[in-house]
Amino acid sequence: MDHVKAIWQRAANFLTALRAGDPVATWLSQTSPMLLIVPLSLWLSSKQGNLLPTILVWGIGSALSNILWIPHLRRNQHPPPGTSQSVAAATSLGGIAVVPSTWLLLSIFIALGVILGIVSGGRRHPTFQFVCLLVGTYIAVATGISELAPWVIFVLLIVPFAFAARAFVAAELAQQQRRIHTALSTTGATAWDIDSSGVVQGILGTPIERVEVGTRLSDLIHPDDRRPTRPEPGARLEYRIAGTGDSWRWIRETVEAASPRQSERRSGVVDTTDEKAASNRDRRLAVMDQLTEIPNRAEHIERAEAMASKGSGHLILVDLDDFKRVNDTLGHSVGDMVLKHVAARLAAVDPVAHISRLGGDEFACLISGDADTANHRASRLTEAAARPLTIQSMIVYSGASAGVAPFASGVAADEVRRRAGVALHAAKANAKNVVFYDDALEVESRRRQRLATELPLALTNTNNEFVVFHQPKLDLQLGSVVGYEALVRWRHPEFGILGPFDFLDLIAVGGHHRLLYPLVLEQALADLVTLSADSGRELTMAVNVHSRNLREPDLVDLTLASLDLFGLSPERLTLELTEDALVADDKAVLDALFELHDAGVRLSVDDFGTGFSSLSYLSRLPVSEVKLDRSLVSEIDTSARGRAVAESVLGLAARLDMRVVAEGIEEGATLEYLADRGCPLGQGYFIGRPAPVEAWIEQRTAAA
Repeated sequence: MDHVKAIWQRAANFLTALRAGDPVATWLSQTSPMLLIVPLSLWLSSKQGNLLPTILVWGIGSALSNILWIPHLRRNQHPPPGTSQSVAAATSLGGIAVVPSTWLLLSIFIALGVILGIVSGGRRHPTFQFVCLLVGTYIAVATGISELAPWVIFVLLIVPFAFAARAFVAAELAQQQRRIHTALSTTGATAWDIDSSGVVQGILGTPIERVEVGTRLSDLIHPDDRRPTRPEPGARLEYRIAGTGDSWRWIRETVEAASPRQSERRSGVVDTTDEKAASNRDRRLAVMDQLTEIPNRAEHIERAEAMASKGSGHLILVDLDDFKRVNDTLGHSVGDMVLKHVAARLAAVDPVAHISRLGGDEFACLISGDADTANHRASRLTEAAARPLTIQSMIVYSGASAGVAPFASGVAADEVRRRAGVALHAAKANAKNVVFYDDALEVESRRRQRLATELPLALTNTNNEFVVFHQPKLDLQLGSVVGYEALVRWRHPEFGILGPFDFLDLIAVGGHHRLLYPLVLEQALADLVTLSADSGRELTMAVNVHSRNLREPDLVDLTLASLDLFGLSPERLTLELTEDALVADDKAVLDALFELHDAGVRLSVDDFGTGFSSLSYLSRLPVSEVKLDRSLVSEIDTSARGRAVAESVLGLAARLDMRVVAEGIEEGATLEYLADRGCPLGQGYFIGRPAPVEAWIEQRTAAA
C-alpha cells in the first residue's frame, strides 16, 4: 500500500511540475510517449510491409500525449502539437498514394529539416521533428534497407533531438519569463521565487531594495512582523523588511501555488511603503485637527464610543471664557495662535489621556479613573488653559471652564457628551472652573431647553412677558438722578422674573436679537416719557445693543423712527455697545455708528477695561461715554492697583472729552472716592436696584 501511495505521490508531483511549466517535466511529457511510439510503429511497419500500423500507433500515442499537454498549453499558449503532426501525417499519406517512388527524396528533405531544427536551438516544434524522424526511418525500411537501419537512425537522431526539445522548452519558458518581467516592471510589481528555506532564488519585475538572488528573507524581516516559513498557497502577507540605513520598507506578498521549480514557491510582491505613507497621511488628516494638530471631533467620537461600551471613565469638556472677544478684538490669526498654544498645554497635562478639539474653543479629554482623578485632571486642564499667553508682544488672557460627566453602563457616548455640556454651561454661568454633572443640573438643563422653546413666542410680547426694568444713573457731582439704563427681564408664567443671564445666550444662539431690540427700545422710550413727566425733568435712557443688531441694515431707521414716535430728541438716548462690536473692522457697523452719532444719539462703551483691545479705537470712533466695569470699581476699596486703574481711566476720558459711568457701586465709600476723583456718573445697588417704571414713580411720590 505504501508503495502504491509513493507511486501516486510521484505522479501527482509530476503533474504539478508540468502545470507549473518545469522544463524537465515538459520535456518528458513530450519525449516519453515518442520513445514508445517510434520503435513500436517502426517494428509494426516492417513486419506488415505498409504504413498503416505506423499511422495508427502514432495517432493513438499522440492523442494520449496531447491529453498530458492540455494544462501546459493553457498556461503558455503554445500551438497544439497535433497541428504539426496532422500536417505531417497528411503529407505522408498523400505521398504514398500519389508518388511512392519519391519517398527516398522526401526522406532526405525531412532529415535536413531535423538537422535544421537541432542547429536552430529547437525553435521548431519537437513533435514535428519526431514525425519527420518516424517517416524518414520508415522509408528506409520500405526501400529495403536492413531492419537494423531504423534503430541506428533512431539512436543517432534521438539523442540530439532530446537536447533540442529541452532547449525549445527552456527557450519558451525564458520568453515567458521575459514577458512576465516586462509586465511586472511596467506596473511596479515584483515576483520572487523562494525555496523551502526562505532564500530568494529568482526575481522578476521591479527590484526591491536590498533583496537579491540568494537573500534569506528572514534576515531582513522586521522582528515584530512574523511570517510563516512555508505559507499556504493563496496566503496574503504584510511585513516590513530592512531598507537603506534605519528605514523599513512595507511589503505585501501574495503566495502562488508553485514556481517553475517544484521545490520553490512564487510570490507576487508589491512595495507598499509609499502607499502606507499616503494612507497614514490621509488617516492623520481624517482624525487630526489641522489647526491645533491634536485629534479632531471624529477621532474623539470614535474613542468616546469605545469608552461608553466599557461603561467606565470620564469625559471632560474644556471651554475658553470670552474667546470670542479675543477673535473680535485681536483678530482670528491671534485667536488661532491662542488655540494652538492652549491645545499644546492641554496635551502636555496628561500625555496618556486623549485630548481632542471638538470645534471652536471647545476641547474634550477622555480619561480613565474615578471621580477624584477626573476632578484633579479637570482642574489641571483649566489651570493650563487659563495661564496668560504672550503672542505678538501682547499678553492675552482667557479663563477656562470645564464640565465633567462619567461614562456609565448603558449610557451612550452622545448622552455623556450632552451631560458634560450641561456641566460646562453651569460652570460658566456660576463662574466656577470645574462642575460635575448631577441630577440638579439635569433639571436646570431641561429648564433651559424649555426656555429656548418658549422664547420665540414670548418675544412677540402678546402676553407682555418681556418687560423693562430701569436702574438709575446718578450725577455724582450734583447727587441727582439724570437718567436710567433699560434692563430687560422675562416675566415667565412659571419661573417668575428671569434676568438676562438666564436667556441672553439663548437669544444669541437662536438669532432672536432682531425681535428683542425693538421691543426693549420701544418700552424704554415709553417709560422715559413717563419718568420725565413724573420728575419734571428731561431724563436720558440707555439701551443695550447686541453686536449683531449693529449689522442689521434697518438699525438706524428703526432707532430714529422710535424716537420720533415718542417725540424724543436723539440726545436723550444712549446706546450701550460691547467693546468687541466697536473694534470689529466691519464697514456696515462703522457706517451705522457714524450715522447714529450724526443724528445725535449718544454711544457708550459698556464693560470698559475688561477687553483685549487697545484704546486707539476711542479716538477714531464716535464714542462719547465709557462705562467703567464693575470688576474694576469693586477693587477701588480693596486694591491700590484697582484705584490706579480707575484713576487712569478717568484721566484718559477727561483728555478725550468723554463721560465716565462707574458701574457696580455698592458702597458709600466707593461713591465718595469716585466723586472726589471727578467721576461724572455712577450706578449700582448702592444708588438703586433695577425696578419697573411703576416702582420708581411710587418711590418718588413717597419721597415727595
